[in-house]
Amino acid sequence: EMIDLRRAIEAEAAGLAAERATPEQVQGLYTTLAALQEAFAGGGDGVEEDVRFHQQIAAATGNRHYVEVLGFLEQRIRKVTRITRANEARRASFAQQVQIEHEAIVRAIGAGDAAAARRAGHTHMVNAAKRIRQADEAFWKNEGGRYVNELHSEPG
Repeated sequence: EMIDLRRAIEAEAAGLAAERATPEQVQGLYTTLAALQEAFAGGGDGVEEDVRFHQQIAAATGNRHYVEVLGFLEQRIRKVTRITRANEARRASFAQQVQIEHEAIVRAIGAGDAAAARRAGHTHMVNAAKRIRQADEAFWKNEGGRYVNELHSEPG
């Protein structure tokens, strides 16, 4: 459900960011992508870097409401991202695919191509949902299940 919501918000945010991002914001996205890759390569989960990446896209829209909405959803996004990153860590091809998807978003934003940025943002969220559906039973019985319980034990 959260990925469904994020698909709508973040695809449009990527498109607006492509229209409005400053060169400094685009460079910041590339810097965060590098930090995400470093975290993952170093055995970390990259959750904070991943969340920061999407927050930076929201900021690059120039629309404070995107920042506010992601801020409002931040704890849930962080928990959902923890689930998706844990799943991706189990398969190198998943982690590589996420990196490629993130790079496509940033390239489109950097090129000022709003349509490509929207497509890349949409594709990233669609693929995130597919990767979760491909998680095996062992994942859900262990790490994934623990994170889902955390997410559902949250009030509201």
